[in-house]
Amino acid sequence: MVISVSYFFDTEFYSSPENLEKLQLSTEELDYYIVSGIVIFNLTSKQLVKQIPLALTKASSEHAAYALFSPTLVDLDSEGGPLEIIVGILSGQLFVINNEGSIRPGFPKVFGPIHGQ
Repeated sequence: MVISVSYFFDTEFYSSPENLEKLQLSTEELDYYIVSGIVIFNLTSKQLVKQIPLALTKASSEHAAYALFSPTLVDLDSEGGPLEIIVGILSGQLFVINNEGSIRPGFPKVFGPIHGQ
């Protein structure tokens, strides 16, 4: 299973001074950032296979890096081989990820804000 995710700082975890010190941010800055990514699960073994971070932006930016849409899996080369993961994020980046979890050469491509799959 391939899922698009958006990561945020855990304000409860970073409310303790020792955890916040490791991050080197202030408590006010915790809400500033967002990371989008892909998470891959093996549903047979119920194990996490891979987490792939894609983009980091400020949450307050006009087109923050929210991963709002389901990824598409497709054989781009039509070779009958492993499927690639295609995902767009709100900040306008389109990623193609190969079956090893690497971003395909030439990507991400940057467009205007991507509002759908």
